[in-house]
Amino acid sequence: MKKLFILLLICFIVLPNLFANDTAAEAAGTEEAEHDPFEGKKPFGIRDRAFEVGLNFEVFFANNFLTVGDIFKDTIVLDLSKSHDGFLANLGFGVTPFFFNFDSRKGWGFGLSTGLEGTGVLSLSNNLWYLKPANRDNSYVNGALFATVQAKSFFHIQKFKVTVNPGLFYPIVYFNTDVRYTFNNKYGEDGGTMFFVDTDMRIFSAFPMNDEFHKPGLSASPGFDITLGVQYPLAREIGLTEKIPFLDFDVSVNLVNLPIVSSSLKNYSRFQSTIGSDENRFWIIGDENDGIDFDSTSEETHGTGNKSFSRPLKLLISADWRPLLGSRFLTITPVLGLAHDDLHDQPISAEVGVRGTLNLANLFISSLGINYTDRKWVNSLDLTLNLRAFQLDLGVDMRSQALLKSWTAGGFAFRTGIRFGW
Repeated sequence: MKKLFILLLICFIVLPNLFANDTAAEAAGTEEAEHDPFEGKKPFGIRDRAFEVGLNFEVFFANNFLTVGDIFKDTIVLDLSKSHDGFLANLGFGVTPFFFNFDSRKGWGFGLSTGLEGTGVLSLSNNLWYLKPANRDNSYVNGALFATVQAKSFFHIQKFKVTVNPGLFYPIVYFNTDVRYTFNNKYGEDGGTMFFVDTDMRIFSAFPMNDEFHKPGLSASPGFDITLGVQYPLAREIGLTEKIPFLDFDVSVNLVNLPIVSSSLKNYSRFQSTIGSDENRFWIIGDENDGIDFDSTSEETHGTGNKSFSRPLKLLISADWRPLLGSRFLTITPVLGLAHDDLHDQPISAEVGVRGTLNLANLFISSLGINYTDRKWVNSLDLTLNLRAFQLDLGVDMRSQALLKSWTAGGFAFRTGIRFGW
């Protein structure tokens, strides 16, 4: 009886919407198609919501050395020869506890979301990873945690669909750690060995980490950025689709997180440590030493300063290609772009990838993607169940900074979200 009741409930929700697009289009004289030339052919399916609220959550981890299978073995075997780029790792999460979107169905809409994001990156150089001879080689550990409020809007100008999404972000913690490494086995006239490691960690925070040195209360200032996007049905407008029907595609250009005002963090704590002699900060092994001359020092300081922080900036160019004569059943989306992220010593990186999406009556949507994004290879699978009044989104991927490791679970991500509306 329960199964029958659930089946009837699903039919009650789904069936009235299967042909909603056709009915609405006929009643409105295809008004929706006139205002939104980007949707492709929609012979039937659940109509998109005019209003929705929801939440999203994501967590991720990636490295270029160990796989998930290695970690869960009874005995972990570390084979350093597997990594030729040192050791790279990052982890993070993103939470959107609330968002809403409104679509007027007249070519414009708006929305608002709140969020909390955190990410950390680790880069140990190849020399330090293998303890090779090197002179003042650099490695780093950086990270950030911040809260966001993002407004969203879209509208049409002629055949262009324009998105303008201003965002306010408030930094909570930003830290960066520099590790300088020197290993020289031909140091000095006696041919001794020099080994030196100097670590300098700076933690900037919106609140005092030590009340002895700071007044209580928040001391950070928020930052402001904006995301701009333009979409254009290029193939249709130049007449290419009429001549070659399967060449139906739109082109998009998106500028993500363009900084307008950087945020600022004023409280900091600094932790410095050195492995080496007190005088020269060296660990010297020579003919005149019996054993090892080993010393280590550390220092902790607190104060106020001014650390600017901006969210990662991206410039992305993509195309939504519908090869099945304009049908939304299959969409292939290649992406090409550049990114700038201050959490890395080399802030500029490439963005490239492709995603294929299957859309069954706007009821069940699945997509597969292969991308190089945020300095990682990501192989993703996303699933959506859309009952119009309720939508469930699930996504997983395997990822790694190394291409082969991305296929053997050198990292993972899990995404989920729910939406309610009509």
